[in-house]
Amino acid sequence: MPFAAGYNPLLVLTMVDELDPTIRANPSSPSAVIKGLREQAAAELGIAPRQVMYCVNYTSEERSSSAIGKNTLDILSSAVMSARDFCQSCADTDRRPMAFAASSSSAPVFDWS
Repeated sequence: MPFAAGYNPLLVLTMVDELDPTIRANPSSPSAVIKGLREQAAAELGIAPRQVMYCVNYTSEERSSSAIGKNTLDILSSAVMSARDFCQSCADTDRRPMAFAASSSSAPVFDWS
């Protein structure tokens, strides 16, 4: 799957705890199952494994978990850094960031001109 120059997609896998419940206790230490899933997703999409992250969702917790919170923060931090890098690449190549064109569908239409 080709991606536009300077565009670094970020894939977030959700509900990974259904495949490996032990990840809930320490989301920063993925098992071989989760690592394999990340590598498989990266290979399928033609992206680097570091661009595939996983999210541990709150399910039955009665209070917040610092481990799950840090996992979420890591994902958001990666998204912000990816967006920053993309905007910088646009500025470096004198290319305008994509504009959203109006469309009758709910999905945006991207205009890379």
